[in-house]
Amino acid sequence: MSSPELHQTASDNVFRNKMLVDKILKNLDSDKDYFKLLPLRLITKKFDCEILKLIKNKCKHIEYKIGNGGYYYINGQETHHYKVLEAFRFLRNVAEIDIKSVEFDISGFSVRFHEEFMTTLILTNKESVRFLTSKNDMWCHLTPDQVCLPCRRLAPLCHEYGPMTMDVLLNSFKDPPHFKMLKITDYLIQQIAKECVNSSETRDQCLSQMRSMITPNISCDKLFITLFFLDWNIGDAPHTQPKEVLEEIMRKWCPRTIQLEFIRNPYRNISHEWRRFPLHTVWEQFSENKPTLFLRLEYWKFVPNDDILIEVEQPVNDFQISLASSEVDEKFKNWRNVLEYRDPESIRQSFTMRHKLSNLEIHFELELIEYEDQFDQQKDDVFVKEYLKLMQMGRAPARPIVEKESKVEENYWCFLKRPKYIESPRHWVRMAGIDVYSAYFDDRDNSLFPENAAIQILVMSNHSIESKIPIYCNTFTENSYSTVKGYIREIWQTGWDPRDSFQVPSLITCPITKRIDGSKEMSVSLTRKKCKDNKSAMKVIMKPKGSESKKKEVAVCVKGLDYQEDISNRLLEWIEMQYLFGVDTVSIYHFYLSNETQKILKYYKTNRNLKVIPLSLPPGNPNEPLERSAFLKGNRPQKRRHELLPYNDCFYSHIHTHRYVLILDIDEVIVPVEFDNYGDLLQDFESKTSGFRLSSISTRNVFKFPSNFTLFPHYHYMISNKKRSRKTSLKGEYGKSFSSTSTVATVFNHFALHKLSPAVAKSQYFLASEAVKLHYKSECPWESKKECHQLQTDVIDDTSLDRFERNLRNRVDQVVKEVGIKN
Repeated sequence: MSSPELHQTASDNVFRNKMLVDKILKNLDSDKDYFKLLPLRLITKKFDCEILKLIKNKCKHIEYKIGNGGYYYINGQETHHYKVLEAFRFLRNVAEIDIKSVEFDISGFSVRFHEEFMTTLILTNKESVRFLTSKNDMWCHLTPDQVCLPCRRLAPLCHEYGPMTMDVLLNSFKDPPHFKMLKITDYLIQQIAKECVNSSETRDQCLSQMRSMITPNISCDKLFITLFFLDWNIGDAPHTQPKEVLEEIMRKWCPRTIQLEFIRNPYRNISHEWRRFPLHTVWEQFSENKPTLFLRLEYWKFVPNDDILIEVEQPVNDFQISLASSEVDEKFKNWRNVLEYRDPESIRQSFTMRHKLSNLEIHFELELIEYEDQFDQQKDDVFVKEYLKLMQMGRAPARPIVEKESKVEENYWCFLKRPKYIESPRHWVRMAGIDVYSAYFDDRDNSLFPENAAIQILVMSNHSIESKIPIYCNTFTENSYSTVKGYIREIWQTGWDPRDSFQVPSLITCPITKRIDGSKEMSVSLTRKKCKDNKSAMKVIMKPKGSESKKKEVAVCVKGLDYQEDISNRLLEWIEMQYLFGVDTVSIYHFYLSNETQKILKYYKTNRNLKVIPLSLPPGNPNEPLERSAFLKGNRPQKRRHELLPYNDCFYSHIHTHRYVLILDIDEVIVPVEFDNYGDLLQDFESKTSGFRLSSISTRNVFKFPSNFTLFPHYHYMISNKKRSRKTSLKGEYGKSFSSTSTVATVFNHFALHKLSPAVAKSQYFLASEAVKLHYKSECPWESKKECHQLQTDVIDDTSLDRFERNLRNRVDQVVKEVGIKN
């Protein structure tokens, strides 16, 4: 064998030895420039495989940097612009890299190379790249006519993404994504503002367009915001930020954490357009002897959710951050006195950023909320898992529905300022990190504070607060006040759904001390510390005059209706049925109803005892009609929790005037079988159960699905459907109840929940020969999907409404004639 052949054989043996190859590779400086190692691929096929494997491993994370002078860097590997496309194709087609994350560091920008990078490397990856971020926002600065289709496709798939461009915001989020971290800059905020201002004639048009541009389909755990300030060499002109855009982003995207990064702004300020309309700003400028910029981040305006944390990133460009001097802090305090912040329990801290080489100082104030959110998703997941196990074993703990006696804890030495703002009930007011909806005077006998009347306050909180936080009630009368410890009862029960990641309704009971219980007017505020002032309080709905006389029999309550379509015909017939069966008052809560439906409600409000109560979701939830409808339809667990609030508000509005409250949906009717009205039905039942103090009396359910009956006007739909399912639902399934106003503290849509005292019976049931609940459904409910075929096909004649038919038809026809409804 010749010498060259021997040399080749020896070489082959070396590079077939994995241990030797690993040692060779380990001694190569692969971190600095592995593209220069590519010629080594030619040594042997085995070495080629190992070099490609090394590159593949190094390129799981890609840092793509575009520098000045025509050079591009991929993980620090320098590549001239005429070779960069070749490098992209090599990494994809030869090395077959599997990219997990990408970070851009761009000081210059090429649209062509950006799109080539995205289409060649990123969109062709085996799995979607989940982390795509940039250290700066040069890639955001596309002209309005330029778009990035790859970014549009990839953005909704990422866990971490940004900075977001206007093009991506407007075109990428048809399906709701959730980001672990989402980056935006003030450039995007200003672009949104400028676009809205330039295309609007009025302030309202401008704000309306801005709200439509910021999609509610985004949510994120952390929102990373880069805030730039002008170069100090330019002068001390203010860098104005459109606060309204920030507020809308916070409200819709609901971040749990906000991270602020302050860096020098190398770009032009386009936000002056926003000042065309009289809108407020986040940034404000104050010039003294040296260029100084005062920044006030009004936290409760900037971020509507108290559970958001703010972190301050250490600024670049040789700035140092420190606590502000006492003079600066005093200036902020003076501003606070003028601004009249809503929540006195918040913590505010002033900071100064100082440049080491110049005279520039930036002073800013962060307002943080004292009651930080303690919710932990991992702990909640563990709790839910354990609770469900205990439920299967029949050992899950349940909250008490009857309260033991509590002592009235009054703080006699509190010196409080009277609230400056007395808010009307049924309007959301933020107090102590809780959204307060309404407050009612309650002097019924009870076991919780047996010697005292109370104020019952209905609230929503971000998570469960029962037994987790202290709450104090400041009750104000015409000429006095008192501070007592409140008592929290969560209306949502753990057994229905143990997850605590939703907003939940609670009832807060504030005992009224004897020295003020004779007052005719009251207002109440909530705090988490004793003797704390609050600039806002809610007016208490007091006991109506004349309510000491005999109570009326039944009031009906309807949850928040939300219908984009016209339901006026069906609603008309349903309302007439309630009055036909002896209901005195019907209260209908609504989010959105069509003009035709509103016309019917207006008629009954004028001619009958119908109450129409507009309803909105708590702050932080969408309240634009279409947004809100989509939110409620797509968030069934949250929707069910929200519904409990109007149920209980309606119940408390009738505790002094009616004996029973009946909660119904507009596709349900309870029909008395033996009697003509609810009053006689209830009195008969009470006579048969005279030994009980009743909490609620429930009616069992039967379904009525559409059938092939004779043509009829839409406003005679219910009376014309003569078929029903043979099967009657079991007790506790789909039933609806008459809840007693003398024994019940809270209600659920199917039955009474908390009782006022121990000596009260659990929910009782009418016999089928006494009453039946007809449930008109267009299709089988998903909860009964296992028996849907039986319910829809095994039907019998329904004669329960026959004896009311003529009277009901005449009443409905008369209203149709008076209102002017066409067939």
